[in-house]
Amino acid sequence: MAANATTMPLSGNWSLTGLSDVTASPSSFTGTIDNVPLSGTLSTINLFTLNPGGSCSGPYCHSNTVSETITFSLTSLKFEGISLAPITVTGVYSAKYSGSELSCAVGDGRSPSSGATDCFIWTGASNTYNGKIVVDDAIGNTGNMLVLTFHNATDWSITPTLSVQFVDAPPTTVPEPASLALIGSGLFGLFLSRRRKAA
Repeated sequence: MAANATTMPLSGNWSLTGLSDVTASPSSFTGTIDNVPLSGTLSTINLFTLNPGGSCSGPYCHSNTVSETITFSLTSLKFEGISLAPITVTGVYSAKYSGSELSCAVGDGRSPSSGATDCFIWTGASNTYNGKIVVDDAIGNTGNMLVLTFHNATDWSITPTLSVQFVDAPPTTVPEPASLALIGSGLFGLFLSRRRKAA
């Protein structure tokens, strides 16, 4: 399966759980990845959109900031008709309603230095607007892989993205003729030395 020869479709379902103090689009917290064409280069997919609630209140609100851990799952993934293992990752959504900006939003070029800011940070990613995590998913037993990169997101209405890249299996290494000759002569020498000892 050559990555650059044709584009190859990826499809599947996603779901999002753990939200209570924020609004999200779509409101059902589920969606699909519909035959996204992939090649050897990165293809970027917009995932869910998060918007903070109207005000900071409830059990998740502390110091005018709401934070919640969110679980994101990819299921029924198929690549060129081959089923892939499901993927589940988590992240933390934080929205600060006033004051200085959240540290995860510093330098993003979109968030104000004071006022309302928010961030979505994947678990394992750096606490920065450009942090990311990488997950590999094997394509059957072909040795080929899909490399999925989950990107952090910031700004008051944010859409984390997923970049996917197809990676060919590394080529099987075949010994060079010179290496085979060297191995053969070593084995022959071992054989002669054993014969001398036996004699």
